[in-house]
Amino acid sequence: MVGMDVVEVSPPYDIGPGVTAQLARHCLLEALTGTAMRRIGITSPDYVDARSAGAVAPMLIRDAGQV
Repeated sequence: MVGMDVVEVSPPYDIGPGVTAQLARHCLLEALTGTAMRRIGITSPDYVDARSAGAVAPMLIRDAGQV
């Protein structure tokens, strides 16, 4: 990744307390997570970590309902 910028955070237009800031934070974390996952070789778009799925091995989201 060369660079990333969050441009449109506008508190005056919020419909609630800090909504645009929370959305900007979420977008930033999604981008950083995707970059980190690609770096370690996880390229499946529906990957679920075993620890969060309650299983013993990594799985795909479509398989998570079968645990």
